[in-house]
Amino acid sequence: MVSAWGIAALHASLGDVDEAFRWLDIAVEERATGLMFLRVHPRLDRIRHDPRYKALVTKVGLEKV
Repeated sequence: MVSAWGIAALHASLGDVDEAFRWLDIAVEERATGLMFLRVHPRLDRIRHDPRYKALVTKVGLEKV
């Protein structure tokens, strides 16, 4: 089984931004443990510029202090 987080990271690394965010939303619903890497995982580099990324980081509670 592949987690929603894993699918999201794959789409992000391929530059498929909309699908990455769709799967990240599912990962949030599932409370996926991979979300702890949201701010640092290199596969997400291509989506960090998107305004949805900042909103997701805040939603998950990983905003900078």
